[in-house]
Amino acid sequence: YAERGEAAADGRETPPQILEHIQKQLDILSHSIGQIDEQELAGEEECVFWDVKAWYALGNYYLRKLHAAIELLIYERSGDGERKEHGISLLREAVLFWKELSLIGSQHYLPYYMARVEQTFGWGYYLREVERDVTRAEKVSPIGAENHGIGEYNPGEWSGF
Repeated sequence: YAERGEAAADGRETPPQILEHIQKQLDILSHSIGQIDEQELAGEEECVFWDVKAWYALGNYYLRKLHAAIELLIYERSGDGERKEHGISLLREAVLFWKELSLIGSQHYLPYYMARVEQTFGWGYYLREVERDVTRAEKVSPIGAENHGIGEYNPGEWSGF
């Protein structure tokens, strides 16, 4: 898709169609959240409400991250600097949604230790890595350029999200 800018002949979904589907679901979620009076919630209802708000923030984060990846791939292949700037802008928006998710998480969830990976999980703990995605995107260059890519790969620095 990034090279042709069009759908595959076999009818598979295109990245823009996937983004559109995700956006439609987020719009429904946003409308639902807007119908709820937070002041009237208590107990389990309040917990569910904050769960839904967290999913909304996470969904918006991934929507922007996926869209940014598409923009950056097109930039790599076309050299169109506007695509790169749009991708970076989308990643900056993704950071804002991650911050919202982190705030919800800090007020509603307890961090927990993940023994398998020997790390403590809480969304706020990963903010620096999410912000680093913007820095990495700024380094992307077109294919064929002398400094093509995102620079030296260091798994400890790259966000796995």
